[in-house]
Amino acid sequence: FKIVKKFITPSRYEKVQNQFEKYGKWVVFMARFMPGLRTPIFLTAGITGKVSFVRFFLTDFFAAIISVPVWVYLGYFGASNFQILM
Repeated sequence: FKIVKKFITPSRYEKVQNQFEKYGKWVVFMARFMPGLRTPIFLTAGITGKVSFVRFFLTDFFAAIISVPVWVYLGYFGASNFQILM
């Protein structure tokens, strides 16, 4: 818990809240395409309460419509061209 306190200072928390107020739906939308950052961004969106559940759900749904087929295609392409990729 001390590590979290070190990185999440009140000023940083306020900056994050301001960014979610301005760009909340776009941050959630883009987070869908960033596997390493998706979970922290989604958690932050929920904790700050700046993105409503309905807006979060719809934004993530529309981003998933785009990202899921892309990731599935990349997996299929990678598996069928494994020798070329290696």
